[in-house]
Amino acid sequence: MPIVTRLEEAGRDGGRLRVHLDGEPVCTLTREAAGRLGLAQGVELGPEAAAALRDEAAREEALGRAFRYLGHRARSRAELERYLGRRGYEDAVVAATLGRCEALGYVDDRAFATSWVRDRIRLKPRGIARLRSELRKKGVSAADAEAGIGRAFEEEGVTERDLLERAAGKKWRARRTDDPLKARRRLSGYLRRRGFPGHDIREVVDRLVGRLAD
Repeated sequence: MPIVTRLEEAGRDGGRLRVHLDGEPVCTLTREAAGRLGLAQGVELGPEAAAALRDEAAREEALGRAFRYLGHRARSRAELERYLGRRGYEDAVVAATLGRCEALGYVDDRAFATSWVRDRIRLKPRGIARLRSELRKKGVSAADAEAGIGRAFEEEGVTERDLLERAAGKKWRARRTDDPLKARRRLSGYLRRRGFPGHDIREVVDRLVGRLAD
């Protein structure tokens, strides 16, 4: 049976310990976890204790990976779940990690949806239909997507029509042409792909292209 041969500090804050079994470093745990498992130098680990150590180490490792992954940008719960699954963690470890991240407020699909839509409003205007589709692909539920969209639009003080006008105006300035038919086709297609309603697209395109035709 493996024996704990050393517990050494890992990191500058002293809150984590590197566990050595039979002279080899095997994992890093919080001091709290090490105490809960009864780890101390010279302790011999039976099968159950060794399994508990492996499980705790896997949870600690997964949580660390999750924190680093979430540190780059906000993620949906489904994105984090897929990420951890691709790294080979067992379902129980993934579930525990997701629960911990949610409890800490690092994973919140409604807040994620709001942030995602806010960025789109500011940088890449698109219609509500496209926003719904993007959020669903991120694994956000329909209810959280709708709440996030509504909150972001309210916070930014815009309507879908405002975003359509902005997107159409920017595209029109970038690709102005003397051919009204081609202009109408290209601009309408661009706006449809961004999920804006057809009747609003027609009104805006008629006005913009009409200016050129007059």
